[in-house]
Amino acid sequence: MACGVLAPRGQPAGHGGPVFPETGVVYVPGCPLLAQPVPAGFPSPATDYVETRLSLDEHLVEHEEATFFVRVQGNSMVGFGINDGDLLVVDRSRQPGVAPAKQQIMSSRSFGNYVYGLEPLKEAVASYVAIAAEKLRGQGSVAGMIQVYVRTNPHKENVQQYSKGLTIPLPEATDDTLRLTQAALWGLKRIYRPGYAYQKAGIMLMNLMDSANQQASLFGTHRNNERLMAVMDRVNAIWGRGTLRSAATGVEKSWSMRREKMSPLYTTHWEHLPIAV
Repeated sequence: MACGVLAPRGQPAGHGGPVFPETGVVYVPGCPLLAQPVPAGFPSPATDYVETRLSLDEHLVEHEEATFFVRVQGNSMVGFGINDGDLLVVDRSRQPGVAPAKQQIMSSRSFGNYVYGLEPLKEAVASYVAIAAEKLRGQGSVAGMIQVYVRTNPHKENVQQYSKGLTIPLPEATDDTLRLTQAALWGLKRIYRPGYAYQKAGIMLMNLMDSANQQASLFGTHRNNERLMAVMDRVNAIWGRGTLRSAATGVEKSWSMRREKMSPLYTTHWEHLPIAV
């Protein structure tokens, strides 16, 4: 492994290796581990002391003789978080394991502001269906039933309370976001009551089964959009969730959950990485 170490321009860093005067960076094997944490206040001279060097082999490789690295080519695994160009560590001595498929998939959120109308509720429910359907396809399942529910704030005793849910059996089990959204919105219209301050809504996919063993209906007329769903999942896996979505999910989303205090995403977003000046 090569690690970049800052050094004065034109001078070696004390560990050997070539010096690039234009950048002041020396590339040396291994990464230095400082004995002291990096202070945010007054710098301490003790932080210049290097305790040891970290080797990723010691932390990532358990069976050296059976382990190798491979470079991914293609996008067939983006649904599992493996993208084109990724570097994978493969241990041939370990048996592959598959996580058990979920029996139910739920998606729900509390609103950032109280919702009073049907249209913002429909946008929220459609968004939750899209999230759950993506997880459904990710585990290779289809859903035979979908449940939708809404409720007010149970902790506000001085306002009118309302809570209602409805479970909708599907004519045919499906993993199609559009068909699941259509069923969920059909149920939402039947449980919605005007005049209430809604605080939360959600959906649950139920009666899940393996898509490979799905029993088709003899009189079924609905067709799933397999190719469209595959494109949506691939685009959203590469460019981020919601990049390609149904128009039913809305645009402004005034009902979205408040996230002013959300912690930075240090491990998944380049923009959130801390910068040392």
